[in-house]
Amino acid sequence: MGLKLDALMPDEKVFIDANIFLYISILNGSLFPDFVEVSKKYWLMATDAFHVTTMKRYGITNIATNDPDFERVEWINVWKP
Repeated sequence: MGLKLDALMPDEKVFIDANIFLYISILNGSLFPDFVEVSKKYWLMATDAFHVTTMKRYGITNIATNDPDFERVEWINVWKP
């Protein structure tokens, strides 16, 4: 079994795998109704819909991605590498 993040020393460097951010969205059941609406409205796959729903919940309007699907969401600014 892996180590727990809360045991990581403050001065340690760690590379973060992007999927770690999904765990908070998926486990937060309060996002589910909005997730379904977003998925249908913008024709997004499940993980992308959770990203958009989380962004909406926290007032985030900018996303750094190479995924063109987010360009269908009119209130998101898509920043490409």
